[in-house]
Amino acid sequence: MITSHEDERAIYRGIVGFARAMDARDWAAIERIATPDATAELGTGTLRSRDEMIALMRSFLDECGPTQHLVSNVLIDLGADGDTAQSRAYVSDLHLGTGALRGLSFQTLGDYHDEWARIDGEWKMTHRTKRMSGTLGTQAVLGGGPEGYDASGPAAAGGSAATEITNLLYLYAECMDSGRLDDAAELFRHATIHAGKRELDAAGILAVWRGTVRLHEDGTPRTKHVITNPILEIDEEAGRARARSYYTVLQATAGLPLQVIAAGRYHDEFERSGGAWRFSSRDYSMLDLSGDMHDHLRSSTS
Repeated sequence: MITSHEDERAIYRGIVGFARAMDARDWAAIERIATPDATAELGTGTLRSRDEMIALMRSFLDECGPTQHLVSNVLIDLGADGDTAQSRAYVSDLHLGTGALRGLSFQTLGDYHDEWARIDGEWKMTHRTKRMSGTLGTQAVLGGGPEGYDASGPAAAGGSAATEITNLLYLYAECMDSGRLDDAAELFRHATIHAGKRELDAAGILAVWRGTVRLHEDGTPRTKHVITNPILEIDEEAGRARARSYYTVLQATAGLPLQVIAAGRYHDEFERSGGAWRFSSRDYSMLDLSGDMHDHLRSSTS
C-alpha cells in the first residue's frame, strides 16, 4: 500500500515522463528517469543498462514518424522499506509512418511493469517489462530494430505478409497520384527496377519520373493508378515473396476528359528485413495498352 502521496505522485510523473520522452525523442529525459544500470524486457531479449534501453528505442523510433504513448490505469505499490516500489500501467502506443510510408501506422496494446528505487531522495526506474497484449497495423513504419532482430512473428509484425505486401502496391499508387515522386522512389530504395533493357535503382527511376511525368498546377499528375488482381507467392520461412498485379491509369485534366490512358502489369519481388516487407525488384516494362498520354508523360515511352 502506498503510504505517501508525494511518493506516488513522483513515480506517476516518472511513468508519464518516460512516455513523453519517447515521443519527443528526449533521451536525456530518460537518463534522468532511469538508473544507469536499469534493466528491461521489451520483447527483444534482456537489456542490461539504461544505454541499451535507449539504443533499442532509438533503433525503432529514429526512423519513425510521430508517436504517442498513452499510459493509464496506473497502480503503484510502495515496498515495506519505503525506498522501493512497483508500478503497473496500461500503455497504448501509436506510431505513424513518414515519407513514403505516410498513411500507414503501427499500434500496440500492453502493460508496463516497472520497478523503482529512491536514490538520493528521488525515485528512479530500475527495471521495466512490457507485456504485449495486441498489435495493429504494420511494423514497417518503424526502424529496423537492433542488429539481428527479426519481427516476423505474428505478434510482433502486427499483420499478415499478404496485407503488408499489397499495402506496398497500393502505397506506390498513392504516392504517384499525389505527386510525391520522391516518396514513390523511396519505396524502391533497396530494389532493382527493370525498365526495358535498363536496370535502375531508386535514384535512377526518380530521375526518369522527374524528366517525364507531367505535374499539373495542383502539383499532381492528375492520375489515378488503380492496382488490381494481385497474385502473391509468399515464402515466410525465407522472407521472400513475389507478386503479379494489373494496373490501370485514369487521367482527367483541363484539356483531357476523364479516360483510361494506360493499362499494364507489374511483376514485383519483396524481401523481409527487420520484420518488415519491402520491394526488392520491379519489372516496370509491361505496358500492355496505351491511350492518350500527352498530358501525363513528356515522352510517349514509359
